[in-house]
Amino acid sequence: MGWRFPLLLLLLVACCYLPGLEALPAHDDQLLTREVLGPPTPGALLGRFLDPVRPHGLGIPLPNYAYRPLTEASFSLNLAGGFLSLRVLNLLLHWGACLAVLWVAAQLFPAERHLGRWAALCFAVHPLAVSAVTYVYQRAASLEALLAFLSLGLYWSARVRMWGGRYLGALGCGLMAVMAKETGATLPLMLAAVEWILRDPAEPLRAVWKRWLPFLLLPAVVLLQALRAASLASAAGGPRESLFRPGAGGPTPLGYLLGELPVLVHYLRLSSLPFPRHFLYDHEGMGFLPWPVAGGLVAVLVAWVLWGPEAWRLPRLGLALFLAPLALESSVFPIRDIAFDHRCYPGLLGVALLFGGAVLSLGRLPGPWRLLPGAALLCLAALTLVANRDWTDTRRLLGSDVRGASRNPEAWSGYAAWRLASGHPEAALPLYRRARSLPWQDVGVCVGQARALEALGRRPQAREILDEAMVHLPRDPGLLWEAVEEARRAGDEGRQEVLADRGEGLEELRIEMVIWLARRRVAQGRLPEARALLVRQADHFPQNAVLREHLDWVLRAEKASP
Repeated sequence: MGWRFPLLLLLLVACCYLPGLEALPAHDDQLLTREVLGPPTPGALLGRFLDPVRPHGLGIPLPNYAYRPLTEASFSLNLAGGFLSLRVLNLLLHWGACLAVLWVAAQLFPAERHLGRWAALCFAVHPLAVSAVTYVYQRAASLEALLAFLSLGLYWSARVRMWGGRYLGALGCGLMAVMAKETGATLPLMLAAVEWILRDPAEPLRAVWKRWLPFLLLPAVVLLQALRAASLASAAGGPRESLFRPGAGGPTPLGYLLGELPVLVHYLRLSSLPFPRHFLYDHEGMGFLPWPVAGGLVAVLVAWVLWGPEAWRLPRLGLALFLAPLALESSVFPIRDIAFDHRCYPGLLGVALLFGGAVLSLGRLPGPWRLLPGAALLCLAALTLVANRDWTDTRRLLGSDVRGASRNPEAWSGYAAWRLASGHPEAALPLYRRARSLPWQDVGVCVGQARALEALGRRPQAREILDEAMVHLPRDPGLLWEAVEEARRAGDEGRQEVLADRGEGLEELRIEMVIWLARRRVAQGRLPEARALLVRQADHFPQNAVLREHLDWVLRAEKASP
């Protein structure tokens, strides 16, 4: 292959994505700058792999099914270099994924000499990759995709030698892909599609089963963590949902699957016509196709993938590799934000193969038609460059969310939070009101509206909003801490004591709430209660040095007291 084409890919990626390096933290990227991910010590990093599952916060009525210790560990190590280094590593991961696409195409279709190069070029500049690369928090998608591609290539290159080094490498990369993001569990489905479409009819079916079955351990890892998350949510006093039986207010798995069918069609459209693009999409607005029609279209496509003509193996496999990585989040995981570009990132391997196959077909056509691939790549690169520039303008990015998801409360609350942080509470308040009028609102909407009201001097209304939210979410630690802060700013000692008593009845609190409550109990002379609180909460914050210091302080105070 040489070094020239990989260098060309790196330059192309840099030209498209360098503007995104200047972007300010947006959306969940802000969590990386204010959340304590823990120091990158061996014990802390190992803990992410052994005990990664915890209940959801912020009033989301579902357990946290996410199992991403490898991604979280990479953030902990990477944060030492600052926020810019996070974006640079994401860009390099994207370049690595481009090289993996080049290699996988060569492994799957060795007779098609230039297929890999065209596929890698398409993958490098496709706009659907922007959210997984420039949006730092979604490194999970690009890291998982890179590892899944490596696993796929190693698996296919090692198919003639079971349990050789390449086969074990494929298993190892597959396991790491699952640890990067739970959607890595779809790797067996991708491998099954490759085996079905590219299979050698002369090979015994038993050999195929023996080669493929060990990869079913990957979904088993995700299922185990999902069930564990559900049990932890129940033990913490949260809603008693399970993987297969969501609680009140959430869709059933069947309802979620039916609702996702139009979204899959939407993703298919974006893969070929990636505009207009938004960060958030209005799921209800995708109902231009009712689910029976969308379901019929998806069923026809799946049938064609499975039983289409042998001469169309390349496009059949491309479509299969686009749909397979979307299978997990489009079926049994009922989550509300169900239309994001970064979820298409692993499936871009299939889009890239389709593009490469189309270019090879056009190469047999006369004259001007051969210019179409280059023109298409230029258009895709321009759209990617524009999307990266959008990330550098927070107002434009959040305004795009409102236009693209007018019935999504997160779009309105995100725009409102930015207006509030910019010192315009009067502009933020109507945006928060719009968000609260929509379904699926969470604690952040209520807290933001309360802060906007307080900034405008309307403290009684702000307190009323918080009290109303605490009626519906009485065990939410973030909401309780916001109410405490409001009472502290108002100097209301009676309300602070009521909220302190409520906090002592919760199993898990915000670390700020723990420290405030412990100090309050010490000031009141209630040392045993302060010690019991800190001991109980130390299990939830094992790496927090401040909590340990306060516990030592309380223990010394108890020994010194008569």
